[in-house]
Amino acid sequence: VELNKALLADADVGMNAFTVTIAYDEAVEASGEIPVIDFPIDNPSTNSLSINTMQSAWLNASTYQVTYNLVDANERLDNISFRIFGARDVFSNSQEVFEVENIFQIDTENPSINSLIASTEIVADNNEGALGFSLEINFSEEMQMDLIPEIEFPTENPLGSALIYRADESSWITNQIFLAQFDVFDNELELDAIDVNIDAFRDWAGNITTNELLVDQFSVDTKNPAILDLNFSTDTLVDASQGASSLIVTATFAEPMNQNTIPSLVCPAQDPMLNSLVLNEGLSAWTNNNTYAFIYDLVDANENLPSIDFELIEAQDEAGNISIFYEEFASLFLDTQNPTATVAFDQTIVSDSETGEEALNLLISFDEEMDVSQDLTVIFQEGMLEQTFIVESAEWLDNSTFEILYTVIDGNEELPEVNIEIINATDELGNSINSASLLTNLSVDTKNPQVSFIAASKELIDFNEVGEEALTIDIGFDENMKNTVPNITLETAEGFSINSEASSWLSENTYRVSFDVSGVQADEFVNVRVNDAEDINGNVQIEGMQEAAFEISIEAFWSVNSSTGTGAEEPIIFAYPNPIDAGSTLYLDLENISLENASLELFNAAGKNVFATLLESEDNNAKFIIPLKVLPEGMYYLLVNDGTNTVSTKLQIVK
Repeated sequence: VELNKALLADADVGMNAFTVTIAYDEAVEASGEIPVIDFPIDNPSTNSLSINTMQSAWLNASTYQVTYNLVDANERLDNISFRIFGARDVFSNSQEVFEVENIFQIDTENPSINSLIASTEIVADNNEGALGFSLEINFSEEMQMDLIPEIEFPTENPLGSALIYRADESSWITNQIFLAQFDVFDNELELDAIDVNIDAFRDWAGNITTNELLVDQFSVDTKNPAILDLNFSTDTLVDASQGASSLIVTATFAEPMNQNTIPSLVCPAQDPMLNSLVLNEGLSAWTNNNTYAFIYDLVDANENLPSIDFELIEAQDEAGNISIFYEEFASLFLDTQNPTATVAFDQTIVSDSETGEEALNLLISFDEEMDVSQDLTVIFQEGMLEQTFIVESAEWLDNSTFEILYTVIDGNEELPEVNIEIINATDELGNSINSASLLTNLSVDTKNPQVSFIAASKELIDFNEVGEEALTIDIGFDENMKNTVPNITLETAEGFSINSEASSWLSENTYRVSFDVSGVQADEFVNVRVNDAEDINGNVQIEGMQEAAFEISIEAFWSVNSSTGTGAEEPIIFAYPNPIDAGSTLYLDLENISLENASLELFNAAGKNVFATLLESEDNNAKFIIPLKVLPEGMYYLLVNDGTNTVSTKLQIVK
């Protein structure tokens, strides 16, 4: 048996497509019988093959050719066997049955696509680049692997815009699986439910695929989602806003978004999220497929951010494309900064001399504009000063300066530092001033100093103490004093004169006064009064007095020689200092002496007159200042004679 073809396919379909030539080993034509061919296993005569009797014939006495027409029955028969019988030789002997297995095949079945698998359901930005997308085509049978098939997109066509077919990179993985490779470009394209048409694929028999349209195989979305709007629940945040859910920012997108990703809001310049705004992750969420709500809690971080810009980043659509950059300028004003104040009194020290009406001015300057409708109040933290400073007037000079005028009353107080507290002061947004104590530039001293002690250097002044700087008195005060001389008075005592040159301040609170003592006759205790001293702030002291600060006991040490005088009172002479320095000034007190014609004479121990002068006065009781010439050291006798009486006393001159 000879066949003109071992494989019949679509290309062979038609008349006389298939011949079977049967050769016998002897002549059989004379019998008139023709051989019979049947197909015991896969029978092609059912659908594909039909005998063309007109073309079938004996070629010679021992050879018969059967001709078949081939119909495209779209079937595949891989195991076709022949069985030939029915011919007789010239002697009417039947031929032996001839059988041959698997002698030829018929494949008119067009290959089909079992499946088309896209590497991703949605081609998006993250697929951009070379070989970013592929289609795996699974065929129903073995294919010709030397052919590169054609792939078309008949309706929504991404080729040339989002996809480039890379035939050079596409290949057969097996004889039934072809992998088509594509480069992906981000051209901001959106194509949904793309249909695929596979053409020009041939199976192993050369049968071409049916023109098969595969519907809705994948989508292309390289379009970045746009933000339509950022909506803020408020445009201003202040102290009163602090707490949970203080700010809600709603982001609305132009398309459905991937709700498994969380977008972010950032502030590129003035950033409240460093200190003030805390994202409430528990409450922030997608409210629908294209709207996300950012919810923030506000913390009082005491900061001022007047122009906050926002950027929305990291949002992804359902294809994974990142949202288009979006910025909202100056969309929020945050001020939780408490205003601060500086205070300045027009004086640094308030003392007795500064008391009176409108004696003190206080200026309060704020570092920002304030709510001038508020009744600002100043409290002195040292409560007693509320009685010292009485408000005369208080007013806003402008929107950041407040002035208070005070009447100052002498409260006999001393405060080296004055602290105040300002209340009811808020800025224009309602943020209150910090209530902490403010240290001012003011100190108060209306306290009058007092004498703490008066101490005489000697308890007793007698004749032996007479002379210059014979007595000092130390006066102590209870605070530091000005370097001015206090007024010191010795009550009832005569013969004491202040020696200014020898008097001075021993320290900031102790003054020493020095007295020269003359020989005035006295026997008594002396009271000391101190007045007019001022402390360093000019406050006058409270009068100080020490009773019986010291005792004076000086007896008369002169002799009186009476002559023919008829006066009723005894004449008295008192000379001091005694002893006296040579060449010094002698002070002379006379009582009950007629001074119309009186004379003074000084005799040395040898009785020689060494000094004489006239004494003249209209008053019989007078004081004289007599400069003595320089005389030798020694004891002298002083005589005063008024023509009636003569009085004398001893005078010692020393060097």
